[in-house]
Amino acid sequence: MASMRCIARLNTVRGSCRLFYSSASHVLQLRMTAAGRAGRPLWQYIQPLPRSHGEVRRAWLAVQGDRLIARWRERGRDSSLSFPFFLASAPALGMPAVSLPGPQAMLDRAVRNPMLQPLPAHEWESQAVFNAAAIELGGRVHFVYRAVGNDGLSTFGYAASSDGVNIDERGGLPIYDAGMPRAYAEGDAAAPCDYGSGPSRGGCEDPRLTRVDDTLYMTYTAFDGQHPPGVALTSIAVADFVARRWEWKAPVLISPLHEAHKNWVVFPERIGGGFAVLHGISPGIMIDFRPKLDFPGGTCIESHFAYASRDGAWDNRPRGAGPPPIKTPAGWLLIYHAMDRNDPGRYKLGVMLLDLTDPRRVLGRLPYPLLQPAARYENDGCKAGVVYACGAALIGETLHVYYGGADTVVCAATVPLRRLLAQLRPAAAPTHRTDDRRPHDDVETRSRQPLAFRQQGIVLGIAGRIQSQRRRGPGHPPPRLPGAVRPHRH
Repeated sequence: MASMRCIARLNTVRGSCRLFYSSASHVLQLRMTAAGRAGRPLWQYIQPLPRSHGEVRRAWLAVQGDRLIARWRERGRDSSLSFPFFLASAPALGMPAVSLPGPQAMLDRAVRNPMLQPLPAHEWESQAVFNAAAIELGGRVHFVYRAVGNDGLSTFGYAASSDGVNIDERGGLPIYDAGMPRAYAEGDAAAPCDYGSGPSRGGCEDPRLTRVDDTLYMTYTAFDGQHPPGVALTSIAVADFVARRWEWKAPVLISPLHEAHKNWVVFPERIGGGFAVLHGISPGIMIDFRPKLDFPGGTCIESHFAYASRDGAWDNRPRGAGPPPIKTPAGWLLIYHAMDRNDPGRYKLGVMLLDLTDPRRVLGRLPYPLLQPAARYENDGCKAGVVYACGAALIGETLHVYYGGADTVVCAATVPLRRLLAQLRPAAAPTHRTDDRRPHDDVETRSRQPLAFRQQGIVLGIAGRIQSQRRRGPGHPPPRLPGAVRPHRH
């Protein structure tokens, strides 16, 4: 790579690590060469930097536990990258040199990313299109994506794909700009709220789509510029959606009016005879079970803050759910957003597995990010360093994840479901207490109590494959994962 210069180096028993910077292409490159093998290259990692990032002149490399840390200082602030150091020992087995898109990245980015970009000819989506919900209907994947135009307002657009990767249909007008739920108009007067999300200054944001029976339910973030952002719910008949008749039900606010809430999702089937709404990951799973998805008389879901630190984990700052959970034989597969205090400002995707009958139980987790911002279109945009998923679809035995890159474009990435499930590790039983509170409670009224959920181990088969939870009689072990299945349709 042109004009690369070494800005940090570190010699270890496993090899020599060097960090290079290119002022021409504005990227960092970390290389490792084998010890005692005449500099044989083992692996490398390339990190594009956003255009707003200044020139990197000096950096440091260090090993902390099982992590390799690269730190540098730019414009008076510290930045860092973290890598699993055990990767450095893998090439000792005779593996050829490889180029890693990120530490243990599981998702394979689509070659034609971004799959959706802003259209300057359409004023309503001229600035950014990102964070798309996805639903498979009739052999096609349908997308409802967030769009921001010249007026700075967020609306929803529509696109579709026959193969789940290449867009072959895109609407020319917004399909949803129904405004704010009635609760905002009828609520108490509020001062302007200092809140920003991507390039917009209000509107409807970050949709999630769930099918239950013949109805599509859509949750999204509603922001009127006055009250804190909240979660709204609307719905549409599947037949109307497929026919492109955008006859959405009037939205209703399902979170408390004067509290900030985002990232709520509805499960794609009834659990225990009722609807399940996941409204918190902190890191305990908070779910509200309701016989119907109606909220008469201003009723709402009281979502309590119950933060419990996951010190030492990459996701020690959980942010919330991504797409609605996907049903597999092993459990509900939940993709979520999280950050690392040692890598601030960068959204990453994680995966956990929830119990089929009681999804408050965490059965397993992926011990490293499923995806983290490394590509140019994930670091160059309205908000650098962000991968944010709102939609996913199981097509055959392949999981397709749809995410926003840098709050500017829509991207796609895939992973075989069997491979992903095989990488999950049983969740450790909690050894700490959580702080169960609402964000608006006074300190005196905040209560501390043990976890309101239980965690249960998962059964691992040959090569780490997760067994189905289906119960068998004595002497009959549970079967190995039979392959990908689609969420159950009623």
